[in-house]
Amino acid sequence: MLVTGIVFETWLETCLVPVLEPGQVILDNATFHHGGRIEALIESAGCRLLYLPPYSQTSIGLRSVGLGLKVGFARVYLALAPFGKP
Repeated sequence: MLVTGIVFETWLETCLVPVLEPGQVILDNATFHHGGRIEALIESAGCRLLYLPPYSQTSIGLRSVGLGLKVGFARVYLALAPFGKP
């Protein structure tokens, strides 16, 4: 199904807003997340709408560094597990 602004607004209004508790809602920068009644709907639930920063090549590089660290930590954990030291 192709998600459009109208489809997203309908889902937001009928499914998400009724169960939201006051706080923050964070959306990415998909075009259908902007405009229309989206901000008003979220604010009507006592929430503040925030958007993730725009995509950038730098963030992709940082993501791969983070993945490398996770893999490294997992290897250390698995290496120490047989000795009861994880």
